This record gives sequence, C-alpha cells and structure tokens, in this order.
Amino acid sequence: MKVRLTEENALSKAVQVATLAIVMGQRMGLDTKQLNSLTISALLYDIGNFWIDRKLLTAPRVFD
Repeated sequence: MKVRLTEENALSKAVQVATLAIVMGQRMGLDTKQLNSLTISALLYDIGNFWIDRKLLTAPRVFD
C-alpha cells in the first residue's frame, strides 16, 4: 500500500508525528526541555516537506 502525502493531510500528519514523539519521549523518561526539543524537531521535519517540490514527493520511487 502506497500513501501519498498531499497538502490536505500534511498538517494532520505533522501533528500526529509530533504527538507520537511526545508520547514516546514521555515513556523514555525525557524531561520537559528534552520533550520540547523532540516535539519541535518532529514538526520541523514535516514542515521542511512543504518546501520540497511536490513532483519530487510524488514521483515513482526506484525501490518501491
């Protein structure tokens, strides 16, 4: 099953990834400062995808 990231679900995905990062970080025993850094990092990773040309994100992959 292939999932394509569209502009409509990009924000939802970013929030879900950040939420998952928080839960995992809490279970790992991270303190508040570490949790904040982890959450911001998760959001920045997904936000970076907004500047990538959609053609690159939706192009067929060699290893699929």
